[in-house]
Amino acid sequence: MSDINPYAPPISEVRDSDPSDANQFTLADRGTRLGAILLDGLILMVPVFFLLWLFYGAFGAQFWVPVPGAKGVLLSLGAIAIGAIVDLAVNGILLFRHGQSVGKRICKIRIAKLNGEVPSLLDSYVKRRVLFSVVQKIPLVGVLLGLADALMIFRDDRRCIHDHVAGTIVINT
Repeated sequence: MSDINPYAPPISEVRDSDPSDANQFTLADRGTRLGAILLDGLILMVPVFFLLWLFYGAFGAQFWVPVPGAKGVLLSLGAIAIGAIVDLAVNGILLFRHGQSVGKRICKIRIAKLNGEVPSLLDSYVKRRVLFSVVQKIPLVGVLLGLADALMIFRDDRRCIHDHVAGTIVINT
């Protein structure tokens, strides 16, 4: 008689994908990622501040002075939209084609899906950047989330919360 049970469920080996697998990709260094985000901030600072100055001025406010109530919420959402539009205008083509912002391109790193492919704009831009910009505007919750997101870079897989939300990693090019 055979030892094989024809009524047994199929057996297969299931392995979790490990985004830090050194055989597949070389993860970007923490310092390189920091340098890239700082470069992005410096590059976007001038046009965003200028547009915010014009936007807030149109509502009779100054963007460095908090505005209470519904007008303040409207101004905050407008500021997020202006920042997102300028960011997309500056980095959109690079993100779409290569998974890189200008800062990441200078630092020779890129955003990738866990399988190494270039992520969609939804993943590389909306989930990683816009979503977190909106959530970080929530008092207290935003500050705590921003801190937790930044501190997750010190884990072995170097993936922050925004990387997990978008299903991405940052690797060397």
